[in-house]
This record gives sequence, structure tokens and C-alpha cells, in this order.
Amino acid sequence: MKPHPVTRRLFIKESIKKTTALAATASIGSLTRSVRGANSPSNYVVLGLVGAGGRGTSHANGFSKLQGAEFKYICDVNDRQGVQMFRDLEKNQPHPLKRVTDMRRVFDDKEVDAVIVATPEHWHALATVWACQAGKDVYVEKNPSLTIWEGRKMIEAARKYRRIVQVGFQNRSAPYAVSAREYLRSGTLGKIVHVKVYNSERIEIYGTKQLMYLGRHGMGWQVMEVDGKVVAEEKGYHPDKWHQPNFLECIRARNLPNSDIEQAHYSACLVHFGNVSYRVGQKQLYFDGQTERFSNSEEANRLLRPAYRKHYRIPDKV
Repeated sequence: MKPHPVTRRLFIKESIKKTTALAATASIGSLTRSVRGANSPSNYVVLGLVGAGGRGTSHANGFSKLQGAEFKYICDVNDRQGVQMFRDLEKNQPHPLKRVTDMRRVFDDKEVDAVIVATPEHWHALATVWACQAGKDVYVEKNPSLTIWEGRKMIEAARKYRRIVQVGFQNRSAPYAVSAREYLRSGTLGKIVHVKVYNSERIEIYGTKQLMYLGRHGMGWQVMEVDGKVVAEEKGYHPDKWHQPNFLECIRARNLPNSDIEQAHYSACLVHFGNVSYRVGQKQLYFDGQTERFSNSEEANRLLRPAYRKHYRIPDKV
């Protein structure tokens, strides 16, 4: 029998089943923390930043303002990156701050509880796996992986080493995203017949009764009638203000974060599907969600796993 193409609805449905099963079987309370963070009287979370560019600097500024968090390391292969950010942190922290160019030095320090990975995307998976193996919780920026295979290895590492891994899909912590979802579920929009996604700028969801306009990061949403009249809306703010604290809360409580690596992996796969299809000549591909391989194209399967340099490879068994 010819396999059915995986639709977005079917893929998300199966993903939810997997995530629900995981939540039911995994004892989150059994996840372990590294020594300093768990036993410190102030319950401080000691952080290391890997990647000191624009996004890394933003995270350093945000996390450093949260109660009970402190940076010990700033890591970037370019020692000129984040110079001002480093100086600002030094002024406002009670303990010394170190600057390194090799992220493995951060992972080797047992006083570090968690790392924030804000490197270019081709480093995300390896940094996350190494950090989990070293007993660190991880906040890794979007897109979490470069390929489908990498995403699965990140999940395996998080579960094997009982680590909290939060992905920088910040909207998953935003109240306005929750209210938008509830509005869609209410059926007020009517039957959804068309969706337009304009890169990171906006999303338009066309129902038979109304149109919903979702703004980009932090811009909230509006619902309009056919005549353009706005009948419902919620203002938004940049979701870092909710997403960053959620990571720290989950480190302390050992709960799955709002953008857990497994849920984020399924979302990232939607992007990977498009990339793989384009690279094999814009062909229709059939994807097996159980094996995470394409059933009708070995050419596509060869793109599931990237080529790595020696000493910087993610092993089959993490």
C-alpha cells in the first residue's frame, strides 16, 4: 500500500500523542540538578553563555536581571564579541566573571548549573548534547537543530541525562499566544480555510466568518470582520519576559519547560521537511514519523544527518 503523505495536522496530532505519553511516563521530580544550584542557600542558578553575539547579549542582559541567576562564563570563539556586555555584567555581579573561547571549559565546570546556547545554528545540537552529557540544563536558541537527525539526538541526550532543555521558541511562554489559540478553538473564526505565513513578519488565518492577524514576536493578535472592523485583540510584548523566567523555574522545580526540546523538535521538523524537499528537486516526500526517515527517497534520507568535522561529531549513541 502506498503510504499517505504526512500532513501538518497528522504530524502535530502524532507529536502530541508522543509528548503526552512522555509526560505521563517520565518522573520529572526525579530529574537531578548539579550540586551548587541545588544546595545553595539562595538557590542560585549559575549560568554560562555560549555565543556572545546580538542574541547572546540580549539573553545575558535578560537573565542577569532575574532573581537568583548569575553568570560565571561568557564564551565565544571571537574574543571581541560581547565586550561591552561582559563589562556590564562584571559591574553588577557579586562574583568574578570569566571569558573563554572553548565551550567545553564551561561544560567542565561543575559549579555551572545551566548554559545558554546562542551560537549560529550549526552549533546548537552539538553544544546541547555536550552540555547534557556534562550535567547542565540548556536553553538553546531557535532553530534548535540543523537537521531532523540532530533534533532526535538532542531529545535522547536530554532524556538520558535528565536535563531541562528549553528551546528559544519564546511565543510558547506568551499569554497572548495562549489566548489566540483559545480563540481559534472557540470556533468564532468559523471554519479555517486558508493560512498565510509571511516569514517572521505575520501570520494570517482566514476563517469563513473572520480573519485573525498574528503579529511577529511580541506583537499580539487581532481579529477582523469582513469589513475590516476589529472585534477582538490582545496586545503583546516580547516574550523573553516570560520565557527566560520559565527556564529558571523549571531548573529549580524540575518540570518540563514551555518549549521542551521534544515539542520544539516536531515544530522544527516542519522547516526541515521543506528544506529537504527543496534540495532533492522540490519532490513530494513521504515521511515515517516512527522511524523519522523518508520512505520514498534515499536521496532525502542522506540529508537527515549533516557532515561533521573530526572531533565535532554527535555520536549515534549520545
